[in-house]
Amino acid sequence: MDVHLPNQMVVLIKRPPSRGALAVSFDDSAAQDMQGYLHSAVLPNKAGIAIYAENTWAAIQARDAVEAEWDLSAAETRSSDEVEAEIRAALDAEPEFRANSTDPDAVAADIKGAEKTIERTFYFPLLAHAPMEPLNCTIEQTEDGDIVLHDGAQMPTATHLAYQEIFGLPQERIHIKSMFAGGSFGRRATPSADYQVEAALAFIMTDRTRPVKLVWTREDDIQGGYYRPAFGHKVRIGLDAKGAIIGWQHQIAGQSVMKGTPFEQIVVHNGVDHTSVEGAVDTAYSIPGFALGLTDTQKATSVLWWRSIGHAHTAYVMETMMDLAAKAAGADPLEYRLAYLAGANNKNQQRKSAALKLAADKAELGQGACRSCAGDFGPYVLWHLCCACCRSLGQCGGRRAD
Repeated sequence: MDVHLPNQMVVLIKRPPSRGALAVSFDDSAAQDMQGYLHSAVLPNKAGIAIYAENTWAAIQARDAVEAEWDLSAAETRSSDEVEAEIRAALDAEPEFRANSTDPDAVAADIKGAEKTIERTFYFPLLAHAPMEPLNCTIEQTEDGDIVLHDGAQMPTATHLAYQEIFGLPQERIHIKSMFAGGSFGRRATPSADYQVEAALAFIMTDRTRPVKLVWTREDDIQGGYYRPAFGHKVRIGLDAKGAIIGWQHQIAGQSVMKGTPFEQIVVHNGVDHTSVEGAVDTAYSIPGFALGLTDTQKATSVLWWRSIGHAHTAYVMETMMDLAAKAAGADPLEYRLAYLAGANNKNQQRKSAALKLAADKAELGQGACRSCAGDFGPYVLWHLCCACCRSLGQCGGRRAD
């Protein structure tokens, strides 16, 4: 955001009211007399209208003043409630894919004969990344005709490939200067290089004598798609008379991040997008009779990884269900977890077990406190929560989070 090149202009994109709609025409007569406004143009892919101005504030004001007509025939029309209903319906049906090799029918039979049964359904809505710094990048052309992009990109390779096609230049003539970004959490790593492509399309519609800085507002960030996918989980656990788990039936339904991208061939196997089930299919807990199913639902707008990808939803479900199982068994939640992390030769279990024990020692809250631990990309992160709801259950004595 702090890049200011000599003689640069700023461009904002006026986007359609629904994702997937296309620009038909616009009327910028109300913006013509605004100080700093330059002109507007429909993007070549018709995904929006580029508003050019001398500075960001002028571009924001002009964008508000420009009236646009949109073709909504291919736009996303489902509401959040409809997306949720589709996912909940998928959870109540047979899963589309089996994410592990455990026989779900055998697990269902074991749970049916269990001493105690625990069942919960969870729903996680679409979530925006909302990084501290809204998306932006600046593009310019050198005297030799090379393209230079100033961008805090997480995945510049995708931008290189897209720019080779847009500008018709070899890779060595496209230069990406990686900048520090004010937060990103996965949003600046899109397989389609979405906002970098926006900047390029806005730039090729000029005479290229002035650098163009693309700026997203906070409203653009929240409404612009590429959300953490919506997911649902339905879990049934069976316990024996001693409170031990004898069966865990787990179904996940949601929107695949990787399918339809260049990463599909790497992380999708037998129909299962690993990022949809990670944190559950590869849980560190040695859970007897753990059967996991997955159903893909139709993507709502565009979806993208959100920080810890699948762990953003699976960690909460796995740890919540372990807490509920411990409570039903009348056991301390820490000791209950450790019993399923007892593999002496399993480094993953040893590391998670050590993290839990370390947190218990440092927190000094004794038995019954709420502890949760999840790992992603190697390290384990542990939460030690002591809150009003736990206090009401007699599990801890105050409000605290470590």
